[in-house]
Amino acid sequence: MADEIEVPYFLCPIALDIMKDPVTISTGITYDRDSIEKWIFSQKNNTVRSRTGSYDTEASSRDEVSEESLSELRKACEEALSILYGLQLSESSLKSLTNDEFVEALTRAMQSGSYESRAYAVMLLQSMLEAADPAHILIKIKAVEAGAVPVLIDLLLESSDKRACEMTLKVLDLLCQCAEGRAELLKHGAGLAIVSKKILRVSQVASERAVRILHSVSKFSATPGVLQEMLQIGVVAKLGWCFKLIVDPGRRRDPGKCLNPMQERGGILHACLTV
Repeated sequence: MADEIEVPYFLCPIALDIMKDPVTISTGITYDRDSIEKWIFSQKNNTVRSRTGSYDTEASSRDEVSEESLSELRKACEEALSILYGLQLSESSLKSLTNDEFVEALTRAMQSGSYESRAYAVMLLQSMLEAADPAHILIKIKAVEAGAVPVLIDLLLESSDKRACEMTLKVLDLLCQCAEGRAELLKHGAGLAIVSKKILRVSQVASERAVRILHSVSKFSATPGVLQEMLQIGVVAKLGWCFKLIVDPGRRRDPGKCLNPMQERGGILHACLTV
């Protein structure tokens, strides 16, 4: 009888069974996706989530612990965010994260984390918002109340990276679908201006999302004061230029600042029609 072949590399370290859907996390260890999700979200174990939540306690702990301990805490938080995002969590797992504490932790990470942790936090929040029932705005309101909108606007002001701008505008667009999100955008002194500035300067995706945000504000929150501000900072002029591109794609433009005309025309028109 032939010896049995051992396949340790195909066994999940948690379930001790052959992996059906392998996923490798940032530590380099591969697990079965279903098993690692159940382990992370079980009531008996909340290590990863609690590490992410440590961003909430970091600021209040500065006077109580050493700088070395804070550095270790920050590293643990960033590792937890990396693991959660890298797992590409299922819809049910994403929905289980929609509590005040975790949303606040993500906002804190976007505000004070490293570039990587900020990116992971933005992408996780985007996934959570997209997984939620479109008619259920509670998660959006939680994110707004946690201070996500001004943090996202500040990220747009700080970053010129294409991918970062696209991700940030996507999340901002989702949050501006509720009245609370639009109110926070308008409350920020640079909110409308920075969103408008990203149109035609970053990518087709960024332009689409920026136009959607401005359309939401114009349609649902257009008080006389808001319209006056949009006129003063050039939002109306920028949108007018966009529509000129739609009807006249051959119009002259600054080649160093604008995108391909056909991409611009299709993307902006799609954004206007799908809001």
